[in-house]
Amino acid sequence: DTAAANALDDYEEGTWTPAFSATSSDPTVTYNNQYGWYLKIGSLVHIGVWVEIATITGGSGDLFITLPFTSSAHNYGGSGWAANRMSNDVNLSGSREDLYFSVGHSTTQMRLSQGGGATSNTQWTNGVGVGQISGNSEFAGIMTMSLI
Repeated sequence: DTAAANALDDYEEGTWTPAFSATSSDPTVTYNNQYGWYLKIGSLVHIGVWVEIATITGGSGDLFITLPFTSSAHNYGGSGWAANRMSNDVNLSGSREDLYFSVGHSTTQMRLSQGGGATSNTQWTNGVGVGQISGNSEFAGIMTMSLI
């Protein structure tokens, strides 16, 4: 393929400021730290994020973190990652304690989701709601997503 977006010499690296938003109304968030980095090679982007929430109030719906790029328009172009460091998630419901972010197609946001439960009965939710995350929470991880 000779398209410019698919060329391996299409290289970019940089930083961005991740921030939380929500599906219905955005919460008011104060951050201790917000840091994001990316490395784009061709149509793949490696993204790292670290967010420490000092306080979070108001808002409604599922939580998202902004992305520096729009994901692929194809269903298989989305991506996800399990955060390698999270803290203060005691407000999450039931036995589903494993948090991860996922990216759908044609979006500029990562959805915070939870999974877990017994090995034989893994449960998944559509997302983590604003009311399930409290101040002094921290999220960090790395993911790769496709742009085409």
